[in-house]
Amino acid sequence: MQSPFLWRNIGVLLLVLANVALSVRVMQHYAMPTGSLPVGIMLRGLTLSYAMLSLIVALVAILLFCAIEVFSESRASWQRNARWGQIHDGMTQQEVLGLMGEPFQRHLSETSSTGPEEQFVYRLYPLASPDGSAVGFRRDPGGAMTVAYKSPDDDGLARGRAEWIPRGYSRSRYRDAIREPLVILAFLGIILLGVATLVPFGVRAGAYSWTLYIPLLTLLLGVIYEACGQGGWRYDLMLLYPLYALILIGWAVRLIPLLRIRPG
Repeated sequence: MQSPFLWRNIGVLLLVLANVALSVRVMQHYAMPTGSLPVGIMLRGLTLSYAMLSLIVALVAILLFCAIEVFSESRASWQRNARWGQIHDGMTQQEVLGLMGEPFQRHLSETSSTGPEEQFVYRLYPLASPDGSAVGFRRDPGGAMTVAYKSPDDDGLARGRAEWIPRGYSRSRYRDAIREPLVILAFLGIILLGVATLVPFGVRAGAYSWTLYIPLLTLLLGVIYEACGQGGWRYDLMLLYPLYALILIGWAVRLIPLLRIRPG
């Protein structure tokens, strides 16, 4: 089962992919000299940056779409979400298990003021906290454990289902789901640019050769990596600093012969 916003999410994903196609077309358009050299260099740098950022956004959008709509756990979460409203006071534990399946966790409390209490914890949204929703059971006069409450209640569930962009703690979970792949993609991108620096690509297109813009692309990826990364010990700098030096040296090796060329 998919989310209530399936078609809206598909529409956003298609727009993001269309933007990638547009960025590639614009990059190709400005791959050759147009007008004055300074303007051409600026446009070439902007279009390459636009294409790279569009690709990163598209990859993150695909991962986020899969996490919300495609993965089996995501579909199971939406299925539990749709069945949550069928839970009502007085249901036995076996009835809840038959409706919702095995819970993520079970909590048993013998010290509750109302007597022994047990909770079944479920995840109702793909990116929600695993322990964000619970069904509470208390022993009835007949000795059976039956539903005493559920959280969220039906009104809270309806409010949550109406939010395309969630609020509160769930929003921070979505933010993390975006930030984490950004960090990985930026780090891998810097490594790939470092490897590309070692490959003997020429500069046959002169000032418009994409290899001359590797430091600019590295700078953008570095900004993304630093903005989205976590604090703590930075062992990654032991790899990043040599890569940055390698990229600058490779850029200089390609640029200096180009600057020595004299017209005529």
